[in-house]
Amino acid sequence: MINLRIVRLRNLIALIAIVLLMYGCKSRSAVSVFTNKDSMYAQNMQYTKLAKIIKKNDVEVLITATYINPSEPFTLNNTTQKFILAAYYTNENSNSGVFTLNGKNYIKKELINQKDDLYRSIPLMNRWAQYYLYTFKEIKEDKLIIKFSDKTLGIKEIVFDKY
Repeated sequence: MINLRIVRLRNLIALIAIVLLMYGCKSRSAVSVFTNKDSMYAQNMQYTKLAKIIKKNDVEVLITATYINPSEPFTLNNTTQKFILAAYYTNENSNSGVFTLNGKNYIKKELINQKDDLYRSIPLMNRWAQYYLYTFKEIKEDKLIIKFSDKTLGIKEIVFDKY
């Protein structure tokens, strides 16, 4: 009976030691990756899509498109549609792609600075790509079609529901 109590006590002490050790050594930064992101990051993640242009089983272009919600502070003007767009070419000799929205050209294109809050809100980051804030005139259709066209590599479309 005494041996059984000693075994239980040892097991309890071992369990408490393991729990304390795990809790004490737990990296808080691992959890903070998910909890410290602002609402803009979370919302952008919901409205981000990726596309690839593939030739001969090789990815030639990786396209990232994020539809920016008009309720964000920098998009209070509801007469435009805004997207964060990037096209990363795996072949450095290429870089002739053009983005359009429902067949219409953009009215403004701004390089997003890495120190800008908007840059930090990009949810799927390719560190070799350059990200731009594209502004298009208001589109009346319910579907927003971002078309990436490259004369030599082809066309890729990314479809968003308008909100």
